[in-house]
Amino acid sequence: MLALVLLAANWTSCQRSPAPKADSLRPVQAGKLWGYADDSGVMRIAPRFHYGDEFTDGLAMVETEYGWGFRFIDSRGTIVTGETFFEWAGPFAEGLAPARLAERLYGFIDARGKWVISPQYFGVHSFSEGLAAVRRTEDGAWGYIDRQNRAAIPGRFWSAGEFHAGLAPVEQFGKSGFIDQTGAWAIPPRFEEAGEFSADGLAPVRIGPGWGFVDRMGKLVLPAKYEAAHPFREGFAPAMAAGKWGLVDSNGNWAVTPQFDKLQPLQRGWAQAWQGEKAGYVNAKGERLHWNN
Repeated sequence: MLALVLLAANWTSCQRSPAPKADSLRPVQAGKLWGYADDSGVMRIAPRFHYGDEFTDGLAMVETEYGWGFRFIDSRGTIVTGETFFEWAGPFAEGLAPARLAERLYGFIDARGKWVISPQYFGVHSFSEGLAAVRRTEDGAWGYIDRQNRAAIPGRFWSAGEFHAGLAPVEQFGKSGFIDQTGAWAIPPRFEEAGEFSADGLAPVRIGPGWGFVDRMGKLVLPAKYEAAHPFREGFAPAMAAGKWGLVDSNGNWAVTPQFDKLQPLQRGWAQAWQGEKAGYVNAKGERLHWNN
């Protein structure tokens, strides 16, 4: 009878502790290992990985054993993609993740680690807005496929990025511009390099030695005065000056002065950052979160 009561109590306790939502967790480095914490500072998945990436589509890529490759976990920290280690993998998007086994070609897996598009490409990017950039031969051009692995835009680009806000950055004959989902030029290739557009309506481009930002018409909105730049997210973009990264607003003003060695775009209000031996997060006010010692 006592055993039954204890079992009931344990079951009730489990019921009171549901799995955290994946979008409430962030990878946090603790010493040499990575775990996942929520924004209150509580470590929800204990540090036991050699690397941990952000959650996307409810799953996060981790390195469970150093040098073996990558697998995917859910918000409980449970491996969900089976026993296979992927030599390389990208984030899940639209239900699929790009992946590669050791010394083999690239394809796309589902949330169980099963091949939905078998390994057959020499290069791939994640799906975005229904299309993914792929390269069919080792030295070939980049084009786009749909989720049924049908050719959507023929391979004719030297490099290709993801679609965001209906446009994707591509390079042709040494210059970069932006195409729409038909493959037509929306902004003709005239930049040295280009990054993805965002919901903010701006994209980073390199003109000569400097990076600036253009709008969807190709007009330069922020001058090309930065040493490097990432796309805008949530109203701010990482940009580099004097060898350090900070955050700029849509007017080009520094919201967070350059001080970081690496800085990612904002996700849910916080940007992953690295400064010397330390790593953590910073928001647009310069406040810090989850910084390791």
